[in-house]
Amino acid sequence: METKELIWSIITLSEKELRRFMRIWVQTLVPPAVTTSLYFVIFGSLIGPRIGAMDGFDY
Repeated sequence: METKELIWSIITLSEKELRRFMRIWVQTLVPPAVTTSLYFVIFGSLIGPRIGAMDGFDY
């Protein structure tokens, strides 16, 4: 493959993936944010006080 063809291949693939991401950005970004928030709420607020201190540090 020539250099020009390689560059066009990369540009084409990048544009295609960017269009796909823009179509489904909510499905891509929201679930990790919700999962992280739930982790902090469940383990930090609910379970954290029950664990107590470990080596001088609160959970």
